Amino acid sequence: MGGILAFLLQNKSLVVIVLLLIALTGSGVYAKVLKSDVEKCEAEKRELSAKLDISQASVKSLQESLNEQNAAVEKLNTDAAKRQLANAEVIAQAKSVASVYKKRADDLMKATPLAGLSKCDSASQLIDREIQVGK
Repeated sequence: MGGILAFLLQNKSLVVIVLLLIALTGSGVYAKVLKSDVEKCEAEKRELSAKLDISQASVKSLQESLNEQNAAVEKLNTDAAKRQLANAEVIAQAKSVASVYKKRADDLMKATPLAGLSKCDSASQLIDREIQVGK
């Protein structure tokens, strides 16, 4: 062991050169590892960027579809409100007409046979009169 120490002490410059070569080799290996890591990260970045582009396109497409659906729902709501208003008017008119016919039916039910005529002749005249009113 004393011989090795003596050799190292006598050849200090050789020892320094060997240590520098070891350090440079280690640095070179470390640099290659770092370069490999950077390349992997860049490849992953490209892949993720492509996926992000696809996702953003999907979001845009979905937003457009959602906007179309919202417009369609709004149109349906508007159309439904118009139909409700139109139907309310039709229902009110139908109730008014029904009220007129109900009154006429009530008046017919309250009618009494005309004096001097049989019930059958009186009913016939009442029906004829109602037909004339209906025209």
